[in-house]
Amino acid sequence: MDNEILITLTSIKNAIYLLIAIVSVGVVANWVRAGVALKGQLRKELDNIFSTQADDFYESCKYNELITYCDEQLSKKPNHAYAHWYKAKAYYQLKDYEKAKIFFNILSVIEPSWDETHIKPILKKIHDTENENR
Repeated sequence: MDNEILITLTSIKNAIYLLIAIVSVGVVANWVRAGVALKGQLRKELDNIFSTQADDFYESCKYNELITYCDEQLSKKPNHAYAHWYKAKAYYQLKDYEKAKIFFNILSVIEPSWDETHIKPILKKIHDTENENR
């Protein structure tokens, strides 16, 4: 009888350890999931802050400051689509079409979905302007 009780208690103890392990894994998994979601939200908010400041430079016609601001962002995130976009637009406004084309072409690779609606129309304007100046 004592032996049966010991076996039953050992089984209960092992079941409790297994339950603790399962709950612990679940808790850690939820922490990881929450951390990933928080990182995504933080990244989105940082992108919004970048875009707001870049818009301010652009709307204020502070194109050289905008280029510097984009360079700072690109030093941290070389494939940051909005930094390439604003940098290309700043060069376009400064009529430095060669540099503008470089950044629009880089952007075309980074963000191909922007090609038809955003990039090609400006590249066409550059092409037309260059042809008029010849």
